[in-house]
Amino acid sequence: MELRERVRKVKEMLRLSMDGSTAARLRHLGYKLTFGVTYPRLRELTAEIEPDAELAESLWGLRQRETMLIATIIMPTECCTSEVAERWV
Repeated sequence: MELRERVRKVKEMLRLSMDGSTAARLRHLGYKLTFGVTYPRLRELTAEIEPDAELAESLWGLRQRETMLIATIIMPTECCTSEVAERWV
């Protein structure tokens, strides 16, 4: 499956798991782009996603709270170099 399609599927999963009240609280805390998906729910969603460095980099680049959290979960350990970690911090 093409990278663009995989990113679209992740965003669709996030939209379906969106929690408006949590998103509103997170926006109040300073997050501009958030779906309000809780971390436990993100862990459930990522159980369906194979570790993938290319997908992780693309999700990180979206700069949304949940896509960045998913990126850290699905990034294969062997691909998470110190350069990647520094860029993501």
